[in-house]
Amino acid sequence: MKIDPFPGEVKKKRLDKYFTTKTGKKGRQSIMCFVLDNVQLAWFAKWFPEVENSIICKMMGITMSTMHRLAREFNLTISEKGLRAIRKRQARHIKRLCEKNGYYDSIRGKQVSDACKEGIRKRWQKVREGKVPHPFKTMSPKRHEAMRKRMGDNRRELIRKERMREIYGLKRETKIRLPLNKFTRRQTCHRYNAIKRGYFVMADCSPEGGERYNIYYDQDTQRSPIFEKNLEKDGFTILNGEDIV
Repeated sequence: MKIDPFPGEVKKKRLDKYFTTKTGKKGRQSIMCFVLDNVQLAWFAKWFPEVENSIICKMMGITMSTMHRLAREFNLTISEKGLRAIRKRQARHIKRLCEKNGYYDSIRGKQVSDACKEGIRKRWQKVREGKVPHPFKTMSPKRHEAMRKRMGDNRRELIRKERMREIYGLKRETKIRLPLNKFTRRQTCHRYNAIKRGYFVMADCSPEGGERYNIYYDQDTQRSPIFEKNLEKDGFTILNGEDIV
């Protein structure tokens, strides 16, 4: 559908808004709002009943709430003919998207094409790298920020509950990986230097396994009494790895 370009640019003007409170007190408030001239109003009245709201907002350079306010002020509504045409265009657009991303093939039991998977992977890779903003963030920044905050709060609460179950010996209800208590900086350095000297630690160093502060040696380890004494001062236990069956 070909639409005439919007004439000019919508500008803000300062207007006096009169109001009456619930107690009957009257007042006046000076506000800045978008105002249309006669030519812009004629364009808006012509295309608003026939065209999608998103296209109107994009061409006028205003938000959805401003567009609805202008429509209420001038008593404009979408016509039945325009609504049917809008629904048909949206249906064709959705059909093209479903054919492109392989949705119809998936519901028929077929696998999504490799080209579609690669395109989706590249798209979200750009989002993760920060090259392209998140689609939800561009559509509604406030709702996106609220969603991120809600997801973070839910995860922190979930971790807190799992830690309490772990402390009181209750059965875990999720498979979430709980972060371990970190080593001190001194312990981290000594543990790293021990591994470089040929000492080794177990793969499972979680508190449940009891191997968190155990460091083992074998015949290829470059042992040093002073170094091992410093390890023991930091809370590590030096054990013979050859005794492990």
